[in-house]
Amino acid sequence: MSNNKLEGKVAIITGGASGIGKATACLFAKHGARVVIADIQDELGQQVAASIGSQKCSYIHCDVTDEEQVKGIVEWTVQNHGQLDIMFSNAGIVRSNKGTTSNSNQNILDLDLVPFDHLFAVNARGMAACLGVHGIRVNSVSPFAVATPLICNLTGMKAEEAEKFYEGRMILKGVVVKEKHVADAVLFLASEDSEVVSGHDMVVDA
Repeated sequence: MSNNKLEGKVAIITGGASGIGKATACLFAKHGARVVIADIQDELGQQVAASIGSQKCSYIHCDVTDEEQVKGIVEWTVQNHGQLDIMFSNAGIVRSNKGTTSNSNQNILDLDLVPFDHLFAVNARGMAACLGVHGIRVNSVSPFAVATPLICNLTGMKAEEAEKFYEGRMILKGVVVKEKHVADAVLFLASEDSEVVSGHDMVVDA
């Protein structure tokens, strides 16, 4: 397998300081991309960027709930790298149920994720239709639950506990969906291997 699928490309990865974003940042850099990590976890983000190397990776503080900050990191990337080829919108946002009156006792493990998968699929197709005229491909990835730091903090489980819990709910036995599996899917969609794929929601759920 070629190790330079993204040679000469520049990518922004939101939520790249940990979990799926971190795994994807490392994989993108391995395949030749210059990566800009956008996150609010400054210490972790700086550590990831340093581990990849300053020639291949930068960290910028960015809260994706603030549109101006997102605009700012795009402008910074283009100004410093001269281009932007890949945008991986990966940042996970968790909102507390505190103060709400509906489903206040619902645990994330009880959620039906199928409607969310359908929503992302529709969004990917719609955005692909709008941006395709500019030569921009839009795809999404819908993974099964992955034992990322975000999920573990939310559920109160350790990674091993979460993986064991989710493994029992997977159709394909003997495997567990991990961060690297999702990163591999993102790499495929970001590379020329998928040059005629747009508007697709890739489900990584075993």
